Amino acid sequence: MNIQSIKAYSDNYIWLITTNEGNLVIDPGEAAPVINYMHQHSLGLTDILITHHHYDHVGGVIELKKDIAGKVIGPQNDQLKG
Repeated sequence: MNIQSIKAYSDNYIWLITTNEGNLVIDPGEAAPVINYMHQHSLGLTDILITHHHYDHVGGVIELKKDIAGKVIGPQNDQLKG
């Protein structure tokens, strides 16, 4: 297992956990930093974990979930179903 931080906004981090089973991001407030990091390291995103619904933690979920192999894990919220 590897844990990597990906900088988001001016003061946040998105956490990427890489295992033999796949790649999970935690609280992706922005999609672009995740997409760029995954592209630079030739990784595919498997799942997304959200801890709560503040925009700086979920802002990138809708864009990222278009390309994940797995699912979004976390509390239910209608704004994330789009």
